[in-house]
Amino acid sequence: MRSKQGKPIQREALLTKTLLHTQRKNNNNMGVCLSCCGNSAEETNLMPPPEERRKQQLEAAERRRLENESRGVKNLDKVRRQQQRATEMERREDEAARQGDNGPTLRWQAS
Repeated sequence: MRSKQGKPIQREALLTKTLLHTQRKNNNNMGVCLSCCGNSAEETNLMPPPEERRKQQLEAAERRRLENESRGVKNLDKVRRQQQRATEMERREDEAARQGDNGPTLRWQAS
């Protein structure tokens, strides 16, 4: 029996089988044959130079520090104003306590 091209079918089947076997073999050894895919692993260095890497690490550390400082606080000015109000209230309460308790300033009247 012959194929459309006039070649025996057995030969096409054998070539297909060999091709599949070669593909399976290459898939099992992924990453071993890098020279056929372009640059070899030795030529392609993915790590930046040490100076650039140190610079990136310092920038990342500074970013983390700034994020940690403002974690949970969205408006720092508002927090400062609240702290000032709280200290002012404490100061006033201390002054009132030093002057003596003359009783409550408000009177309740029942009608």
